[in-house]
Amino acid sequence: MDIFRSFKKPAKSQKYADIHSFESRKKDTENARLKCPDKIPVICEVHDGSKHLIQLQNSKYLVSGDLSIGQFLMLIRKRITISPDQGVFLFNQKNELFTTSQLLKNTYAECKDTDGFLYFTLSVESTFG
Repeated sequence: MDIFRSFKKPAKSQKYADIHSFESRKKDTENARLKCPDKIPVICEVHDGSKHLIQLQNSKYLVSGDLSIGQFLMLIRKRITISPDQGVFLFNQKNELFTTSQLLKNTYAECKDTDGFLYFTLSVESTFG
């Protein structure tokens, strides 16, 4: 009798783009940009391979374009519960890291998706061992 048979792997979290149609995502970004033209629509999701179990309450953010990547990381870090020895990293859709001094409006101009959202993948890793 195999006692491990009843354990299931945790299900992969569903991505925002999989849940919402392209048309609804495009409409969301157009409405957001009309109401707040200086704000950047961002989708931030947790990487499926992240070793640490973290949950984001919201995956959709509307943030100022004048924020740097580092400031956005601090905003995200305040919203999740992790220990001080863990680092938070943001990747784009091509799995590239950003410099923390880069402004979100420049990142948006370079990396926005066709639906108008800027997609980030969040990963938490232990930095000291």
